[in-house]
Amino acid sequence: MVLPALVIIVFFFILPLVLLLFLGFMEFQKGQIVYHFSLSNYWRFFFDKFYLLILGRTFVIAVVVTFLCMALGYPIAYSLARYESRFKGLLILLVVAPLLIGGVVRGYGWLLLLDKEAVVNSVLIRLNVVERPIEFLYTLKGLIIGMVEVLLPFFILPLIGVIRNVDPLLERAARSMGANGFQTFTLVTLPLTLGGIIAGGSIVFSLAASIFVIPRILGGPAYLLLSTLTYQQIQTSGNWPFGCAIATLMLIFTGIILLISNKILTPLIKT
Repeated sequence: MVLPALVIIVFFFILPLVLLLFLGFMEFQKGQIVYHFSLSNYWRFFFDKFYLLILGRTFVIAVVVTFLCMALGYPIAYSLARYESRFKGLLILLVVAPLLIGGVVRGYGWLLLLDKEAVVNSVLIRLNVVERPIEFLYTLKGLIIGMVEVLLPFFILPLIGVIRNVDPLLERAARSMGANGFQTFTLVTLPLTLGGIIAGGSIVFSLAASIFVIPRILGGPAYLLLSTLTYQQIQTSGNWPFGCAIATLMLIFTGIILLISNKILTPLIKT
């Protein structure tokens, strides 16, 4: 019974990873892959300021997007978990609905919305928020807006179940003992839902560090991330070894940061 699933895992997950690691140690000379073991691809990456800049940019953006998803997603998740309404099912559907739409469609949707003469700038100008259209496309702010919209449901959905498992009587007990709303949240609700925050934040961070479609469409060549750099090296330059090396490093760095964050935050859950 396990054999079909095992075959799928081996052929579609393990073997591609092995091939990725293998090609990362090969050389690329005169437009051809040379099957000779070498560390030149990793040496090139770590001793070139351009690639280190892209590495730093990728993880700074991933951290910013993760914290924005936490700040925006927690109130939404709390409201959906705590308050009963006949529209609750519809609201949850609105959270899930973006996941049913392909990333390319959403990327081009944001491309149309964030254009200098599109809806967002028109509304801001009519409300006298700005005098001139804001440049969103191929900028950091436009890229972050698109990534937050795409990744926000991945933070909200795990957190809803965690908040539901917190007994509301604990919050009421704190309020009855004189705690105000802020104290109840910081001393009772937040510690008890920290596991959901870590789980959702880890998912968002790992996706933000490796997301491809949104940076490709909204960031363009002006804001290369590790994912779009990998695509550029493989698809445009044809340099498979260097592209595979970058993808391997992206996987390793993301894993290390997630392990460190879990090591730091796990004791907080137990206490």
